Amino acid sequence: MRKDFADVRGARREVQQDRKELRSDNRELRKDRAELRRDIRNGVSKQEIFQDRQEIHDDFKEIAKDRKELQQDQARLETTRRELKADLRKK
Repeated sequence: MRKDFADVRGARREVQQDRKELRSDNRELRKDRAELRRDIRNGVSKQEIFQDRQEIHDDFKEIAKDRKELQQDQARLETTRRELKADLRKK
């Protein structure tokens, strides 16, 4: 029984951590987009603009990965909660 509660707490921590990572990645994406706009306005080299766009592309990949992890952890949390409820009903 204690293991079930510990599993729920662990799954919650994972979900919280994934949400923090996702927020952080979104902040990074906003910063990179702002930097790209500044660079375009200031007329920097094409190489610099290409690098900024590559950073944005990498941010999108990271966000997609974090969203997938978050969805998996949320599903794991929901499964763990259902198992715990089922165990509590049995007793």
